[in-house]
Amino acid sequence: ELGGSNVETNPSPPFCAQLWLVAERTFFATAARGQLPAFRPVRNATRGHQFFAAILFANCAPDPRGAASVNYDVTVRRPDGTLYGQSKSLVGCQGPLVARPTAANSSPSLSAAESPPPVATPAAAPALQLGRDYLGILLGDNDPVGVYTVEALVRDRIGDTELALKTTFTVL
Repeated sequence: ELGGSNVETNPSPPFCAQLWLVAERTFFATAARGQLPAFRPVRNATRGHQFFAAILFANCAPDPRGAASVNYDVTVRRPDGTLYGQSKSLVGCQGPLVARPTAANSSPSLSAAESPPPVATPAAAPALQLGRDYLGILLGDNDPVGVYTVEALVRDRIGDTELALKTTFTVL
């Protein structure tokens, strides 16, 4: 016969985040309309063509009113490791969590004018969230070729959790 157990029967999933480099600015507007955005991840960057660092996260800790506080810093480094650019305290979520696009509430066949307003229902704890702020990256003619590093430090302020993320892109 087994005695007592210290295993929780309903543990909370851990805070998690992903860093994506996306080529389309429309990615953010589509998500804001409550639709699932399609996008091309950036692996090779072209000078003169802007792309964006976006954060997706889930399972942030809510305060007693159901509000969240997630922010992040993004740092871009040149192939030699020197600082190319940095933005601090970008907002992931500040306030009530809202439901994000799912296959059930996405309306890909509607035009922007016909689309329903953004979904504003309380989100379930594990709902995937797109960070409100994002960083645009635009390489100039004099920027060196090679592999650039993009680092993000994502903070769940209420859950007292930090996650370090990293990805790369190449300028040919």
